Amino acid sequence: MKKVIYLLVLLTIVCFFALPVNSGNIYQIPLNNFEIAFPWKINEINLYHCSGNSSWLEAADSLNWMTISINSQNSWGNLRRTWDAYGEQKNLVRFTGLKHVSATQAFYGVMQYNMDYLDRVNKAIEIEPYAADPFVPCDSVEGDFSYIGPKVNVAFSHQIFKKVWWGVGLDYQIYRGLKDVYSMPEIIRRKIKLDLSLAVQLTPAIMLGLSVKPYDILDIIKIVKQPDGTSPVIHRYRGEFLFTSSTSTEDRNARTRGMDIRPQLMLNFSRLKSIVYGGYEYQWF
Repeated sequence: MKKVIYLLVLLTIVCFFALPVNSGNIYQIPLNNFEIAFPWKINEINLYHCSGNSSWLEAADSLNWMTISINSQNSWGNLRRTWDAYGEQKNLVRFTGLKHVSATQAFYGVMQYNMDYLDRVNKAIEIEPYAADPFVPCDSVEGDFSYIGPKVNVAFSHQIFKKVWWGVGLDYQIYRGLKDVYSMPEIIRRKIKLDLSLAVQLTPAIMLGLSVKPYDILDIIKIVKQPDGTSPVIHRYRGEFLFTSSTSTEDRNARTRGMDIRPQLMLNFSRLKSIVYGGYEYQWF
């Protein structure tokens, strides 16, 4: 009985650590004189996996599948920038699936829930202090943040002609955080991103693609009265230098809109497989 248990444990360890990264819809794991083959989400060079072109989703994966994953990442240390946290603990639960509804159409979906904890954030009271906005709202106290929120990603791909595919996608995320000490703000991020994509097969080995992805990000900082009834003092830094200071409980809203345009070229020769793409992104506030 002990030998059977040891064999099962060894088999589990080998399957967990020895999973190769191969192209195609099937992974094969060699174990001595036999192999275990099972379907898996593919990891190959194509317009969808390498450049995010949703129109190639139908052609990128021929299987129907669903996965459930749990992920946890931890990092800490004093080697950090001025507004960074000393430690980060990021956790998520994710449900992912792909379904071919016909010979030419496919749906892809992700449902994810994030649970993050930031330890000893240095005064900054926004989610991304080093984003494109040069101004950083801060209070005067180092503190911890807890963030939670769902994220949904859906995509649809359709082959409309023999050598033409189109696709559409949507990313939607709500992220909410609270600081545990002064000034105890509530921080909310709402992010929406659309994806409109097209792919054309010029020859069996040459494909052209184009993705246009407009997005809208709204960041809200809800300033509240403190337990003693006073209003907090909020500082506004430009980079790492103090710009202005104010005392109020007015919410601070920052909205960022943008457009990401990405043309792609895919080469699929017998001795050469590659993706070449460029991009242009424009933001306005």
